[in-house]
Amino acid sequence: MKAILLSISLLGLLSVAYADDLRPGINATSDEVCKALMNRDIGAFKKALAGKVTADFKYYDTPTTKPMSYDQMVSVMGQSLAAMSKVTIATEKLLHAKIEGDTATVLTIHRMTGTLVPGKDGKSHSMSFSGVSTDMYKKVGGTWKFASMTWKSTEQKMDGHRIKAGM
Repeated sequence: MKAILLSISLLGLLSVAYADDLRPGINATSDEVCKALMNRDIGAFKKALAGKVTADFKYYDTPTTKPMSYDQMVSVMGQSLAAMSKVTIATEKLLHAKIEGDTATVLTIHRMTGTLVPGKDGKSHSMSFSGVSTDMYKKVGGTWKFASMTWKSTEQKMDGHRIKAGM
C-alpha cells in the first residue's frame, strides 16, 4: 500500500511549472501528467516532466521523513502504477501560490481513485487517495523548475474504508 500512496502522491509532480508565469505552466503540465496517470503510463509521465525538475529534487512522504530523489520517486511510482488495473480519477488543483524572488511555494490538492490488481484474496479492490502538498519551485536559468514536494496531509481508502498510509 505504501507504493500506492507514493504513486498517488506523485500527482504533486503535476505542479511542475515553467516560464515566468507559474500558473499556466502548472495547468499545462498537469493535463499531461493526469493523462499519463489515467493511462498508467510511466513513460508518458517521465516525458511530461522532462527538464521540469531540478537536479536536486526532493520528495517527502511527510515533513519529517528522509527525502527521495526524483529517480527514486519515479521508480516507486512505476511499481505502484503496475499494481493498479485501472485509474478512474487523477486530478489536482492549485490552492495557493506565493512567489518570492526566484522561489515559489505552491499549495496543491490531489485526488486519485482506481482499482487495484487482484491481490492474494483473488479480488479487486477500489483505492482512493486525497491529499494536500506543499510544492517548492526554483527559477533556474529563467525557467521555473519543481524542486521539492512535501505532503501536509493525506487520506487513503480501500473499498471505502480509511486505511493508514503504508499498509
